[in-house]
Amino acid sequence: MIIGQIDGYEGIIEIVISDNCSSDNTGEIGRKYAVKHSYIKYYRNHINIGFDRNVDSAIKKSSGEFVWILADDDFIEKDAISKIVAVIVNNPEINLIFLNYGLYKDDFNKLVSNSRLRAVRDCIAIDGNDFYHKTVFANSFVSSNVFRRTSWVNAGPSQYYDSEWIHFYVARDILLNSKSYIICDPIVRQGWDECRLKPRSKDEYSIFVKYFFYFLRFIHQMPEEG
Repeated sequence: MIIGQIDGYEGIIEIVISDNCSSDNTGEIGRKYAVKHSYIKYYRNHINIGFDRNVDSAIKKSSGEFVWILADDDFIEKDAISKIVAVIVNNPEINLIFLNYGLYKDDFNKLVSNSRLRAVRDCIAIDGNDFYHKTVFANSFVSSNVFRRTSWVNAGPSQYYDSEWIHFYVARDILLNSKSYIICDPIVRQGWDECRLKPRSKDEYSIFVKYFFYFLRFIHQMPEEG
């Protein structure tokens, strides 16, 4: 779906694949497409460096003005890229774009629920308070975020390594002094499956609890950040 949408944008769009030492056939697929398409760059980490470092590494290996963080298990809608490009071209003052999404199951064919978005039409959020009021923290979903690359780098993302929410923290810092844009039409489908409702092992449960409390910590820090 991504490659098909890049027709006509080959000179201004690149795809950066950051393989975080996967044990599947990601490398084989990534290298094959990188050979076939000059705008695709494939990189592989020698060890798993964790979510935060891998995201930051991928962004710093990119060369575009804006970067869309897209997880490998999400699906993008038709014309998603052209809509994002239009927003970037028509709104030069923004540093962050929120992409609305839905949760899907059955191989992305059945909608489970919509995001928490309150906004009903595309709009500019004038500051962070306006952004969070309209999105209700829905940008916690990593693939809903498009960043101006320089804003990401200037935010000092390494300070958020091991938070497991690097995109969330960097977005907050950018929103302190920047306008953002909210796209209301769902552009991404987030994968959802029935195993989420099944009992977790002790190790899995511990991981999810840790992420949840990291999220709460982020929320409680909001007043301190203005």
